[in-house]
Amino acid sequence: MFTLSRKIVFTINFLLISSILFAHGDLSIRINKKTEEIAKDVRNSELYYERGVLYQQHLQYKKAIKDYKLAKTLGNDDSHLNFKLSEAYYERKKYKKALRSIKTCFGSENQNVNVYKLKARILFKLRRYEETMEAYKYVVDNTIDIRPEAIIEYSAIILSIDNSNYKGALEAIEFGLEKVGKSTVVFQLKKIEYLKKMSKVDAVLVQYNQLIKKSMRKEFWYYEKAKYQNNVDRVSAANISLQQAKLAIEVLQLKFKNTIAIKNLQIQINELEKLIRYD
Repeated sequence: MFTLSRKIVFTINFLLISSILFAHGDLSIRINKKTEEIAKDVRNSELYYERGVLYQQHLQYKKAIKDYKLAKTLGNDDSHLNFKLSEAYYERKKYKKALRSIKTCFGSENQNVNVYKLKARILFKLRRYEETMEAYKYVVDNTIDIRPEAIIEYSAIILSIDNSNYKGALEAIEFGLEKVGKSTVVFQLKKIEYLKKMSKVDAVLVQYNQLIKKSMRKEFWYYEKAKYQNNVDRVSAANISLQQAKLAIEVLQLKFKNTIAIKNLQIQINELEKLIRYD
């Protein structure tokens, strides 16, 4: 028999799969309807563009490209079409063709940071790294409500170009902290990751202290700090952090203490404590 949790997981997975199948089924219906419209007006460039978008949403990139090119042949050559064509070429790994298409988007009134972002990804695939950095820097500098994922991607590109350039990657994260917010946890964690790679022990500990200070639930960060301190041979400090983690758990409300996450954390704390004593 299924346990309750397995039933819930099974139900969620079933609903997710059903929604995906429904979405693709709905796209197929819309594609068929658009094809019927095209049959009645075969020289309508807008209809080919619209069906191309549907094919692209359906992950049928080859058919999308064919429709976009037909739309261009019939006179539609605006930046929206060229951007979608470039996206489709990118997904098909036709990077040179993707670059040619995205270049036609520049200088248009509809030019925006998404154009630069796609251009940066294409240039990266073509190993034109200096141009990649220029394009992505434009994205980072000019996006008004930039999402953390964009900054993280920018830092990852920096390291992909030079896997030792943690200084440059860290500068990108610092920019994100300034632009998005000092308390953005995803940036703080990425900063810790890069500082560890740079062997900046004290700077890593400062970051852990900031996470502890800002968090309402401190037990996990005390444990992570202790684990790191033990790894860098600061055993006495690690013991203190472990005791702080245990105290943070002790003052939790009972409903939190009884959660699986806290019980697992207590096991991890005890195991690390034994390891430190053994050492």
